[in-house]
Amino acid sequence: WDVFAGAFGQTYGNHSVWQMYSLDKQPVNAPTRPWKAALDMPMANQVRHLKDLMLSRPFLTRIPDESMVLTQQQDDNHYVIATRSSDGSYAMIYFPTGKSVDLDFRKLSGKKLKAWWYDPRTGNSFDGPKITRDSQVSITPPTSGKGNDWVLVVDDASKKFSAPGKK
Repeated sequence: WDVFAGAFGQTYGNHSVWQMYSLDKQPVNAPTRPWKAALDMPMANQVRHLKDLMLSRPFLTRIPDESMVLTQQQDDNHYVIATRSSDGSYAMIYFPTGKSVDLDFRKLSGKKLKAWWYDPRTGNSFDGPKITRDSQVSITPPTSGKGNDWVLVVDDASKKFSAPGKK
């Protein structure tokens, strides 16, 4: 959410790491394991997938654009957020859960659009739904209702971007 809302990056914090906890030290704030073991926690490896995704498209033209999400939303764990390039060459929409939303792709450039689903847990991407530049397109993530997060990446097909997360 932070990066799609305009933050320049995201850090990974772990109580065991920041205090350099080891078994011979007094713990602070409930570390779960020695710091060297905590370096291999799943999120420590998954946060790179966010970096890879963001850098697979022109990064410095990226702007937040919540107007792309047309569905009325609550400010909760299901909140879907969008970011796009200011020139309309791509958009990314983050689905934290399986919630379906209506999206507006009219701000994207190009006659044809190419959609991808990006899995931020694994860094894998695959072809997404057929999308047009219509004013209202209903989108449901691949694992609707299962609580897994997804990113829908929609490109101006003429830009011939590589798969999300790849350079």
